[in-house]
Amino acid sequence: MTEVMLIRDLLIYLCSIPHCMAWRSQPLRARVPGGRVLTALPVGHADIAGVIGSPTPSGPLLGRALFVEAKSATGRQSPSQRNFQAAVTQRGALYVLARSVEDVRRALIAEGLLDSRTADRPAVP
Repeated sequence: MTEVMLIRDLLIYLCSIPHCMAWRSQPLRARVPGGRVLTALPVGHADIAGVIGSPTPSGPLLGRALFVEAKSATGRQSPSQRNFQAAVTQRGALYVLARSVEDVRRALIAEGLLDSRTADRPAVP
């Protein structure tokens, strides 16, 4: 499976989970008048960004940043992607290096953000 196909499947899966919002992220660099270069996302940004809600005992959802880097079976993270991963995880975000939808599903279950019995809705504490 190509990375483009995997990204499509991951977005379909993530957007099917209640309390999850996810979108395709592509870094953009453009030269603006005056010669400056505008960068829309940091170098090494993950393929998919989003937020997933985690219910609390009192009821409100607590959102957690989610980043997913899609890789084919032989794909490898670049140094800038590893740096991005370290930066966001140090700040409490969930970062998943995914070679399949199942990788993301397992990570969400491990973090307590998805109920393993239903695997399609966030876990309730």
